[in-house]
Amino acid sequence: MAALMRREEKAAGKFSILDEYMYCTVHSVVDEVCIYTARQEIEKKKGKRNVPLRIAEDGCKYDLGLTNEWNNLAGKYGWCIVCRKTASLLCKSSRVPLCSAECGGRHEKMMQMLEVYLEHREERAKYVHDVVMLFRSVCKLSQRDLTADVNAISL
Repeated sequence: MAALMRREEKAAGKFSILDEYMYCTVHSVVDEVCIYTARQEIEKKKGKRNVPLRIAEDGCKYDLGLTNEWNNLAGKYGWCIVCRKTASLLCKSSRVPLCSAECGGRHEKMMQMLEVYLEHREERAKYVHDVVMLFRSVCKLSQRDLTADVNAISL
């Protein structure tokens, strides 16, 4: 149920671009671990010891029979990083699994928005630093006034 609520929140645009990127990336990492484990079990049965961590550019050679939280079967490259459907495509620039050109465009747009978000991060950090310094100064001034008032009353 929690996964369903997160999906609805994502669709409603309640996530920041950074939240959405992290949400997609964490799902993708979990997917890679599940796929790697399934591939490793198949390779062990064949007597092979070394299994590459990532799926090769030509895709997974086995039908792993894995499903995700939405009961979508793992595709050639697992599940789409954007919509979690069966992924039969691999993005050449970022090497993430995709189900369609539409999701590829959405992923590219997300990456561009994230890049813009991170560009202005340093500028925002300066403003936050200035606000914190101003707040500290106000706190110090208020303590001085309070101390002076206490001293005046005790005299």
